[in-house]
Amino acid sequence: MQPAATVYLAVNGANGKRYVGVTRFSVAKRWGEHRTRANMGIKSRFASAIRKYGAEQFTVEAIASCLSIEAASEVERSIIKQLAPEYNQTNGGEITAGRRVAPEVAARIAAKNRGKKRSPETIAMNSAQAKKRWAENPEWAATIMASLDVARSKMDRSKQRAAASKASKARVWSDASRAKLSMSCMGRRHSREVTERAAAKKRKPVICTTTGQRFLGCQEAALVTGASRHGIYHVLHGRHGKTSGLHFEYDKGDVSSATPRV
Repeated sequence: MQPAATVYLAVNGANGKRYVGVTRFSVAKRWGEHRTRANMGIKSRFASAIRKYGAEQFTVEAIASCLSIEAASEVERSIIKQLAPEYNQTNGGEITAGRRVAPEVAARIAAKNRGKKRSPETIAMNSAQAKKRWAENPEWAATIMASLDVARSKMDRSKQRAAASKASKARVWSDASRAKLSMSCMGRRHSREVTERAAAKKRKPVICTTTGQRFLGCQEAALVTGASRHGIYHVLHGRHGKTSGLHFEYDKGDVSSATPRV
């Protein structure tokens, strides 16, 4: 069975620096494409090195063959992670995530784009192109989503939340920003898990001093005792003495020993 993709390694004989790539065609054809890109003046580390030292300084050889491009991409990513080749600027694979650029290049790109507003026509055109690609290339879309899932699984959520919290505390929101944020949240439907998590944070344990029963909150106390939830709430806040003949107080003890849900 013919391999569907090949992982190759290029080594610069002048300094020993390396480049790892993957191709669906022959290694010779792919190396020819690299030389063409170098002659075109493409500004990448590998192309620049080919121009500087000359193509004759490089040795290129296949190091792995796979039956699918997906498997080859995984092999390429693994080899890049192990070898840390000097000329690679991405993590490898079909998706160029994790592109590495010099700090001064990143600063120059940021300065160029800072404060730049795209016209409605440009935004609409970019959106249409993206939607078309997602609709017409399901394999590419699936690869993108798989890559995002991997990135999410490796993300440090506690670090992310801490950074977001720190940035939000020092931020001053304008009235226009507040209005825009409010509009974006209107009509939003949260999943059951999110709703339950939010409710659990607000829920306060309750004890029925009449019977000695303990509950996770007002709603559970109402379900078990048959008393009105609003009546229990009023008793807890001192507006009523009892409801349905029962007295309730907020319980400051261990919530884990409360009466199980029904």
